[in-house]
Amino acid sequence: MARKYVKMEHMTEEALKLQEQGKTKREIGEMYGLTKEQIKNLLYRHRSKANKVVRINNLIPKRKGRPRKKPITTQKEMELEVSRLKMENELLRDFLQSIGRR
Repeated sequence: MARKYVKMEHMTEEALKLQEQGKTKREIGEMYGLTKEQIKNLLYRHRSKANKVVRINNLIPKRKGRPRKKPITTQKEMELEVSRLKMENELLRDFLQSIGRR
């Protein structure tokens, strides 16, 4: 028995309009003979494609990794952080030399 195939991309705009009117995913699915999960996935795919287009058009790369707790904003703050880390490295190096580990 062959599976029933439905081209769902054509329903995307109609599903979005119905959702804006206040219909639930289950109600939209019943109108088209689909399940709530299928409608949820359809709308998710549409949103992810739209977000990808926005990122490409605005040339905003998607950030990778964990977000910073407190971003380093100015050049002065960055220089202070670098100097603090250099001083910390020197202190640790001197400590390791004094106990004979290096």
